[in-house]
Amino acid sequence: MTLVRRLWSTAWPPLALLVLLALAWEVIDAIFDIPTYLLPTPLESLEAMVQNGTMFARATLFTAIAALGGLALSAVLGVLVGSVIASSRVLTRSAYPIATLLQMVPLVAIAPLLVIWCGYGLRTSLASAVIVSIFPVIANTVDGLRSTDPQWKELFDLYRIRGWNRWRKLLFPAALPNIVTGLRIASGLAVIGAIVGEFVGGYIGDNAPLGSIIMSSLRQSRTDMVFAAIVLGAGVGFVLFGIVSLVGTLTLHRWHASARSLLLAAAALLALTGCNDSQPAGSGVSPGGTAAAKPLTVQLNWVPEPEFGGLYAGVQSGAFASLGRPVELISGGAALATPQLLAQGVCDIALVGGDQIVTARAQGADIVGVFATFVESPYGIMAHASNPADSLEALWTGGGTIAVEDGLPYVRVLFATLGNDRAKFVPYAGSMAPFEADPTSAQQIFITAEPVELSLKGVPVKVFSVAPYFNPYVAVYAVRGETLRTTPDTVWAFVAALRTGWQEYLADPAKFNPAIAAKNPSMSLEAMNLAGEAERPLIQPPGMSSESLGTMTLQRWTETIQGMESLGIVPKGKVSAPDCFANAPASSPPSN
Repeated sequence: MTLVRRLWSTAWPPLALLVLLALAWEVIDAIFDIPTYLLPTPLESLEAMVQNGTMFARATLFTAIAALGGLALSAVLGVLVGSVIASSRVLTRSAYPIATLLQMVPLVAIAPLLVIWCGYGLRTSLASAVIVSIFPVIANTVDGLRSTDPQWKELFDLYRIRGWNRWRKLLFPAALPNIVTGLRIASGLAVIGAIVGEFVGGYIGDNAPLGSIIMSSLRQSRTDMVFAAIVLGAGVGFVLFGIVSLVGTLTLHRWHASARSLLLAAAALLALTGCNDSQPAGSGVSPGGTAAAKPLTVQLNWVPEPEFGGLYAGVQSGAFASLGRPVELISGGAALATPQLLAQGVCDIALVGGDQIVTARAQGADIVGVFATFVESPYGIMAHASNPADSLEALWTGGGTIAVEDGLPYVRVLFATLGNDRAKFVPYAGSMAPFEADPTSAQQIFITAEPVELSLKGVPVKVFSVAPYFNPYVAVYAVRGETLRTTPDTVWAFVAALRTGWQEYLADPAKFNPAIAAKNPSMSLEAMNLAGEAERPLIQPPGMSSESLGTMTLQRWTETIQGMESLGIVPKGKVSAPDCFANAPASSPPSN
């Protein structure tokens, strides 16, 4: 049998299985009509990959460089550290348990610290990849060195061969099979570590790696792009695993029997990789309109802060008692896909952006906004007071580092309007530490949050609002269209209680902030009190009555859709403004 036939005989079973799984996936999607925003089909993900081929090719290269570099560093450092540990029983007992801590490090928690220590870009991804992948190399090196045949050790003792020569001629060759096994494990972990590092430290724009694309695509509800990036990341892992296996088996097959059977499989793996260039859960309301026993769940899109003040005030004051069921508030976080959670029925009500409603509806998600917290956009870009920029345009085009969440419509508007080639744009990870450490940096902010906290720390800043460039409704309470159609009384009762809550909160934020602060210790009570006062003109601008809080206008929704269509965020004519929102029957829309 020729080598080509042997390779094909090894490669075709997994290739055939992949094809069958992809076909089954397509069939299941066709039968159950699963929307793309929940689970794209393989063909949809492939289409997204082809349509954005240049971007994905560049991103895959960046991620591959970080993963390969991290794996190489792990190989060198892991073998060195493992050799030192194995050289002494004292070190084995003392240092080896400490080395195991690397396997237990919560990488997502320390990734923002890596940005502070290593800066943005490749260095953070390398560090993240090394932290995740080095322990298997250390562990297998130690095991391999300590399991060397005692008879060979006695022979080397007899000839008094010690130190470097003993390690080079006996210990390392004997441990090599274990080391190769450790590197195989580390090859996949290096890719995971690199992508996690890119979540918080990768550049965005033209130099975005796979991790940055995943985060920005989640924000845009582009699950087809997410799956395409995941597949390419897995491909990088397969290639690294195949390279390690091939190099290892080529090195060992002549003298180590256990490696001979892996040579063909490793080559086939590389060849294979190269060839593949009921009632909705959480609805909480029965079809007949009667209140269910379970709580009404409200999914926040951020941690508890004064931007949800009216909601917490309504809970504290008992305004929601008229619903006849408890209201459960679920805390959110960075890049949480609340539109998908709502559309899937995971929650009853979700906090979303007006732009997210437009994007979700363009993808077939029937969600509708029923109460808008912020009439004026609370988003902005914050810089140090020492920054010479006197406008957002001057800041955006003046160089320096700007941390933003790629994929946000207002960021795309700013890229399209002001360009993205004059500053170094990096991902925003929800932390102010990198900003505080770099006086030349800037970052996206919630106008009533980060600037307030920094002012209490004595860090002077300047803030530029993005509202002149893009001004959709923000912090919109949304429900599923089916819920609004079948149980409108429940929806509007919630809206009425929420409006009452906001009336109470805006009248006296300090009365309700202690309960919010208890759920979010990262923001001080003093900061919340200041934020509660600062957000009032954005929620209730001069001239708006308290009875009109939360109501929306067709004109604003039309402007939002037109702006997103002009950027290609949604197809033209795909989304109708009247379908995006609904005001309570007794509400009077505000003049703005």
